[in-house]
Amino acid sequence: MNPQFLFQQGVSLHQKGDLAEAEKSYRQLLAAEPGFSRAWQLLATLLYQQSRLSEALQAAEEASRLEPGAAEICNLRGVLLQASGRREEALVSFRNAVARKPDYA
Repeated sequence: MNPQFLFQQGVSLHQKGDLAEAEKSYRQLLAAEPGFSRAWQLLATLLYQQSRLSEALQAAEEASRLEPGAAEICNLRGVLLQASGRREEALVSFRNAVARKPDYA
């Protein structure tokens, strides 16, 4: 299946609140295109919405590995680290987000 179609399908399902089906679309996409950083980022967000913090952080770490300079991913990592009680690491991620894109905050 077309990766862009799977991505759009996942985003649409995610926006509608169908998290289980959105997750399936993201995972199917990532199985075919593991370098699709935006899909990792949205999967991390979806997992966080389900309070699956450990899995969310793993997905965010993968997105960060693929796109280390992305302020949005640094911010997401910060949110996930803070939610996990890792405040010092979260602060570093938030600072990295602002350093990379000062107007993002």
